[in-house]
Amino acid sequence: MAKLRRVAVPGRRSFEYVSQGTGPATLLVHPGGPGLTYHYLRALLRLANRNLRVVLFHPRGVGHSWAPRRAADYTVPNLAEDIEAVRRALKIRELHLLGYSAGGFAALEYAHRYERHLTSLLLCATAGSAQDVRAAFRRMVTAASPRQRARLRALTRAEAFESPEYRALSEAIARPFQSRFLRADPRTGRRPSSTPRSTGR
Repeated sequence: MAKLRRVAVPGRRSFEYVSQGTGPATLLVHPGGPGLTYHYLRALLRLANRNLRVVLFHPRGVGHSWAPRRAADYTVPNLAEDIEAVRRALKIRELHLLGYSAGGFAALEYAHRYERHLTSLLLCATAGSAQDVRAAFRRMVTAASPRQRARLRALTRAEAFESPEYRALSEAIARPFQSRFLRADPRTGRRPSSTPRSTGR
């Protein structure tokens, strides 16, 4: 099992991380949330080998990584600067950066600022911006049934975001948008017709 480590960066900051493999290539993984730990992405460590090092780290404020005192310091540009600080501290020369979910925002910002240090950029379950995510959520809610929308409004007013009902309702509203891609033809992205074509006979 990969051992939990800490890396110190300038500014009296440090970040928790786990690492497996030796490189020289390094896959650095930024988890989502924002605020989630890397644990749900630990399966990525299986990609490690003698040519690829996989590093999963806790961003600022997550786990026991350095945490700013001001909420205003939790910005996407600052998260991108943390990635660069970690890259330098771990002496990563061949960087393959994976941004998952909200981590994709930080990864995109890093690519904009430090393209010369980036070998490849991988984005998973993310979007181009927070505005895109909000627009997608609005589309999903608009497509929900009147009963679902009414219950969602009630749970939101009650701030019952951690309740099993809210989670189940959110999953039910999002399911049609997620499952349609799972049933699609990977070559065209289109869903197969539910009605068989006429043979003309």
